[in-house]
Amino acid sequence: MSSDFDEGSFPKARGWLLAFSSLLIALWFFGADLKALSVLGTQIEFRRNTEHIWFVAFAINAYLLLRFYQQQPDVSYSGLKEYKGYYVGYLRNIMLWLNRQSIKKEVLERGKGAIISALKCGVGKCVIETSECKRFTDPSEKRRYIRGMKDVLVIHAYCVITNEKDGGVATTGTYQIDRDCPYWLICLCVWLSLIKLCIKTSYATEHLLPYIWSGFAAVICLLRWSAVIAS
Repeated sequence: MSSDFDEGSFPKARGWLLAFSSLLIALWFFGADLKALSVLGTQIEFRRNTEHIWFVAFAINAYLLLRFYQQQPDVSYSGLKEYKGYYVGYLRNIMLWLNRQSIKKEVLERGKGAIISALKCGVGKCVIETSECKRFTDPSEKRRYIRGMKDVLVIHAYCVITNEKDGGVATTGTYQIDRDCPYWLICLCVWLSLIKLCIKTSYATEHLLPYIWSGFAAVICLLRWSAVIAS
């Protein structure tokens, strides 16, 4: 290996790992014979301990995986700006859809004192002026994705009531409506956001794919080695 690899670099460590793992997978898939190889046109044939060639390949792959792990920067998907945008978007939109009727009902209930005559025979339409997800401290929360915190959807909305008899229009005041986000929805939004992050950004190919690909290669090496030993 080159001195550049020994100096340490995340892209280089990832490149070495993916290249070697891909080579092992290709050799296995096409049924190549690892007992002989050619280096600069010179044929090299292994004569001793050939039954352990796949285990040696596994050891090299494990070493490259360790170097990749050591060089990997401390990047968490939850700290990425793109992930936060996806998460908040999913959470807000789904919460608005789930609570659309209860939001309208609460606004009408709170505003009926000002327009009681219109409410008796009118049709109401809820208009949401603003909506945002806010995170508050909650020391009692111990669950994984929201430990020590609480997500709340804060809505400002009003209702427009149209009188069915004379067509008159009345409007309630604008009220703040708060809805706590359920934990099952938080879990769903976390995974939806992570999937979208992996698809739309390079997070998966840079940080997750090398583990999956090298793990697949490691399994192949161990299976091939065990098959040779057992035969």
